[in-house]
Amino acid sequence: MRWVSWNPPATNRVVVNVDGSSMGNPGRAGFGGLIRNYEGDWICGFAGHFGISNNIHMELLAVLHGLKLAWSRGFRSIECRTDRMEVLNLLKGGFNHFHLYASIIASIVDVVRRDWSVMFSHTLREGNQCADFLAKKGACMDANMEVFESPPPGLSNVLLADSMRVPFPRF
Repeated sequence: MRWVSWNPPATNRVVVNVDGSSMGNPGRAGFGGLIRNYEGDWICGFAGHFGISNNIHMELLAVLHGLKLAWSRGFRSIECRTDRMEVLNLLKGGFNHFHLYASIIASIVDVVRRDWSVMFSHTLREGNQCADFLAKKGACMDANMEVFESPPPGLSNVLLADSMRVPFPRF
């Protein structure tokens, strides 16, 4: 067993935690994420529904929407965290232009090439619980995407645990 907690970014960065959700994989699908400062304080969050899809597709959409939201809020030093290594590998190692999600990956690459600093990193599921909550919320929504200026009901306790660095067991 290992203990895992949310970790803050460097003091000059904000962190964008993202996640995708598919109830059945493929199944009813959503994506979500949030932007926090180096102390773990909520800045904003988002969630959206896509229809029927899979986890990889939703995770890529979460990355794209999370980065676009961070840019629109004026942040220029970002750490984007996902719990899907496959997504990180697609974004870091280049991708095949015939990949099923090549257009989304290309859109992410275009956003990353803007005049800002974006760093991608992997987090374990236990350190990504807030984004997981929002992705599952997105899968249950009817709206394509909603931005939250304050945490939606049910998320405050998880945010508090993260900001206090409460560890969760990983088996």
